[in-house]
Amino acid sequence: MSWKDVVYGKPGEKVLMNGNEAIARGCLEAGVCVASSYPGSPSSEITETLGKAAAAFHLHAEWSTNEIVALEVAAAASFAGLRAVCTMKSDGLNVALDFLTSMNLGGCKGGLVLVVADDPMAHSSLKEHDSRNLARAAQVPVLEPSTPDEARDMARWAFDFSEEIRGPVLLRSVTRVSHSRGLVEPKETAAKKRTAEMPPGQRFMTFSTFHMKARDRLQLASGINETSPFNFAEGPQDAETVLFCCGTGYLYAREALKLLGLVQEVKLVRVGTTHPLPEKFIMSQLRCARQVIFAEEVRPMLEESVLLL
Repeated sequence: MSWKDVVYGKPGEKVLMNGNEAIARGCLEAGVCVASSYPGSPSSEITETLGKAAAAFHLHAEWSTNEIVALEVAAAASFAGLRAVCTMKSDGLNVALDFLTSMNLGGCKGGLVLVVADDPMAHSSLKEHDSRNLARAAQVPVLEPSTPDEARDMARWAFDFSEEIRGPVLLRSVTRVSHSRGLVEPKETAAKKRTAEMPPGQRFMTFSTFHMKARDRLQLASGINETSPFNFAEGPQDAETVLFCCGTGYLYAREALKLLGLVQEVKLVRVGTTHPLPEKFIMSQLRCARQVIFAEEVRPMLEESVLLL
């Protein structure tokens, strides 16, 4: 498969892509104008693909000096009303965290999507770092795809989500999504590019009083997540056993239920918007539950969040 199949794939024709290529395609469909990154597996192919598409789609794509500079570049574009994506591996979020926690207080203008690729089992990293912990600390919403096609769909939607809450959104991938391949159905790419604009007197400033605004954005995000198509349930609605999962845990859990012959006995609940949680959706899935199981990698983030509801 050529990178041109990813960039120029025709709507309605399924194309074999890995998760990173699918994320890049989703960004192109959303009309991204600026892509910045610091390379590191398992995230690198996103910016590599966007860089090859830069001339055709009139976007700026760059490898930055480090992760904090990459996020600053993307944020500057967002402040000017452009849609921007910043990508990095999990360790890089530690480098960018100081700026992320500050800029999120003032919010943003154009859609700003931060793609962080975690590495459970440390295939190409020194440790299993879970970026969801830092997203919580920075008060940034988190989306978690389970397949390459969903990664494309989430990446596209994340820009609209960001602009609706007027703040950055973190799309969390993992190695088994970023580097696995699947059939992806491209959608139409944005027909019109935006023009950078910074009206006189407009400022993006961060003061301690803005912490309440960051919390307000999370509350708004929680309401939006209640009707998100990325949260759904499969199996009997009145099942006494409920299995919650997110990310690649959904694929493992679905396969396990099939192999064990429990598809008609256990309700499988997939949560794609893991922070903030859609509280009403979660509670509605627990009405008949007598036993609740969680399937997730590295840290029990979903389990801990549900227990706090």
